[in-house]
Amino acid sequence: MKVNKAAGPDGISPRVLKELADVLAKPLTTLFQNSLDKGKVPADWKMASVCPVYKKGEKYLAENYRPVSLTCVTSKIMEHILTSQLQTYAETNDIFHSNQHGFRANHGCELQLTELITDITYNLDQGKETEVCVLDFSKAFDKVNHQKLLLKLARYGVNYQVIAWIEDFLTGRQQKVVVEGEESSVANVTSGVPQGSVIGPTMFLYYINDLPDNIKSVVRLFADDTVVYNTTDNHQCLQEDLDQLAIWETNSDMEFHPMKCQHMTFSRKRNPDTQSIRLHDTEIPRASTVKYLGVTLDP
Repeated sequence: MKVNKAAGPDGISPRVLKELADVLAKPLTTLFQNSLDKGKVPADWKMASVCPVYKKGEKYLAENYRPVSLTCVTSKIMEHILTSQLQTYAETNDIFHSNQHGFRANHGCELQLTELITDITYNLDQGKETEVCVLDFSKAFDKVNHQKLLLKLARYGVNYQVIAWIEDFLTGRQQKVVVEGEESSVANVTSGVPQGSVIGPTMFLYYINDLPDNIKSVVRLFADDTVVYNTTDNHQCLQEDLDQLAIWETNSDMEFHPMKCQHMTFSRKRNPDTQSIRLHDTEIPRASTVKYLGVTLDP
């Protein structure tokens, strides 16, 4: 545990837990086991202090901030235990899609970028053009439907006790926004996985895992950062795949921002193929450069 991290809404500092580890280990073990056995989460663990972190764009628009939740440290300890088991279970049984590189051991953005660029340069060496779509989710973590998440966990064979615990963990959550020491009133949270929680990213991986199921083009995911691509010879296939993604998006209560998505053709031709592609009957803007996972790519 990092002792310099802030305490959660319950005021219990990670320094206290670490310094008194020998004394607290046994009662915390009893608490965690009872919580899992009964599928009940202490009410204190369901409160979050949300700190808005600026991303980009106009600073007066709330949508340009990422909400990071500060939650109770004791909850995070138990979440670590369950997350470790959920990740091990998924990796052992090859549940996560092979092209999902977010929040996974032995994966990362470097490997994701290497594989993407290798595919593009291979096509260039073969004299082929590659059409690439970088898709932008709108508030992906906040739109996760709790009941659909639980159904997906059950479909993947996750232990029923863990599912019951996660259901209670997501039920009755509340949050307040904290900015420069001032607090908002408390609001109920009815959807999404808590950003800032330990178990949240793993739950999101399970939720989004079926996105590539009906896609024929190559799909690469880094959490919610999604890129879909194919050669220009298969332009119609790429368009059909975007239509399939629109269906998945509706079924999963997620939302793409067509105007924030980007489309680019990688080619050595002076006059590359410039066919348009659409999402939700909206043409995806063609870009001269695309920034993906912190790296700027151009044709």
